[in-house]
Amino acid sequence: MKRLLSVLLILLMVLTLASCSKKGGPFDSFDIPGKDEVAPYKLSEKEKELLKVFGIDINGNAQVFSLRTPKGTKAVEVYAYVLRDDLSWESIDGIAVFSDDKVPIDSQEGLLSMLLREDYTIDFCFTLGNGDVTFKSNEIEDYAGHKASYKAYLLASQEIEFDKEIPVAILVYDSGTSMRSYAPGQYFTPSDFEGMDLVQAVTLKFSDKEFTPPAQ
Repeated sequence: MKRLLSVLLILLMVLTLASCSKKGGPFDSFDIPGKDEVAPYKLSEKEKELLKVFGIDINGNAQVFSLRTPKGTKAVEVYAYVLRDDLSWESIDGIAVFSDDKVPIDSQEGLLSMLLREDYTIDFCFTLGNGDVTFKSNEIEDYAGHKASYKAYLLASQEIEFDKEIPVAILVYDSGTSMRSYAPGQYFTPSDFEGMDLVQAVTLKFSDKEFTPPAQ
C-alpha cells in the first residue's frame, strides 16, 4: 500500500505538470475554474484509466483541487490541522506561496493534490503558474489507529474571499464501529466532532496583503 501511495504522489505531480511542454499556458489542457474559485478537479477519462492501471482510487485516499487566484493575490497558504482535545484546531504543517516584486501570483491558475498515508500524514503537491512545491504534514503522535473513518472533500466550486480560509477536506477517524457523515464546512464548528478520536482538516487561504514569513 505504501508503495502504491508513493506512486500516486508521483502520478499526481506528473498530471499537474504534464502540459507544461505544450504550447500556451501550463494549464491549457486542465479543467481550471473560469472565475476566482477553488473547485474539485474533474479527472478526464484518460487520467482515470491511467490511475486504474496502478490500482489507485482517486476518490479514496487522494484528491485534487483546481483554483484561480483573484487579481491582487499576494499569498496563498495551505494548512493541515488536527483537532485538539479542547476542540480547537492545531496546525500540524503548512506552506505559503507568496509574490515578490519580480514574480506576482495574482490571476494565476493552479492545482493542489493531497495524498493520505497510512500513518495519518498527508503529502501535498501545490502547483501555481509555472512553479510547484511539495510538503508533508507532521506525524500524529500516540494514535493507536481506527476502525471507522469518514473522508469529506470539497464537492463544488467555492468563491475565493481574501483572508478567509476555505476548508477543502475533513478527515475523521474513530475506534468505534459506526460513523456519521461530515462536510468540510464543519471545520468552522469543531464541536461537531466531539467524541471522535482523530480529526484532521485541510484549508486554503488567499491574501491580498504582503506575506511575512514567521520567525524561525
